[in-house]
Parts: sequence; C-alpha cells; structure tokens
Amino acid sequence: SGYRILRDDLFIFDDAGTGFMVRPGPPRLKLFPHVARQMLTGERASIALNPFTDKRVYALDASEADCNGAIVDCAVVLNPNAPAEGVNRLQGSSAVHALMANVFNALDAGRDRETRLLESAARICRRCPLFELKLPRGLDALPAHAREVLDSLRRSTGR
Repeated sequence: SGYRILRDDLFIFDDAGTGFMVRPGPPRLKLFPHVARQMLTGERASIALNPFTDKRVYALDASEADCNGAIVDCAVVLNPNAPAEGVNRLQGSSAVHALMANVFNALDAGRDRETRLLESAARICRRCPLFELKLPRGLDALPAHAREVLDSLRRSTGR
C-alpha cells in the first residue's frame, strides 16, 4: 500500500552494470472486478481482458504507476506451493530454478533458448537476492502481510 506499480506481471531485466534495471510496463492492472473494488480507489473504467476470463484491465494514473523504472535490490517470485505463508530467501540452484519457472518468452524458440535463459537466470541470481513469497488467502490479510514481507526483505538485504 502506498507504493507505485512498476509492472503487474512481466518484468524485463536490463543489466545496468551496477545492478539490474527493471523497465516500467504499461500503467495498468489486470484484476477481477471484486478485487479492483477492494484495491483501487474510486470508480474506474475498465475493459475486458479477454473472452476467457472475468478479469478486466484498469488504467492507473501517474501517481499510481512508475514510468521511470528502477534498479532492483531484490526480486520476489510468488509461490502458492511454498511450505508456509511469508517470504523465504532462495539461494543457488533453488533461486535459479524459481526464476526459470517464471520465465515467459513466446518469441524465442531458438535451439539455444534454454542455455541463454539459464545463463541469464544465474547471472541475475548471483547479483540480486531472490525470495519466494506465499501470500495469505483473501485480501483482508494482505496489508498486514505486506508490512511483514517488506520488513523481512529489508532485514535480509540490509536496506
């Protein structure tokens, strides 16, 4: 709560030399209407995401979205199968595997795709701490849980 959205689902990592830069995405969120009513302020216009879901696309205004990008201090992957709610530091092959499991690239079907993905994931994990996160069920628990997660990330990264 209170943070601007950088991207809602797809991150593009650029090696900025001193860290990894995440480029901003379109200023929008894809949400189910009942979630949007709880998470977004005021009435919002929206459009259907696609004919196969009830999710809708909601535009964000400038105060809600980051249009500059950011150097990443750490990365978090959502894992609904994690053993417990909360945040857990991943290291070594566990971190690389978790990052690889969240890669999506329909445009690259070349023979050496997996090698490039593995090398990129390993490079990111060597320089950027990776955490897995299991969120609680229901939106009511989310604000308190978000504070817990941020405190844990700050302790783990020293920032």
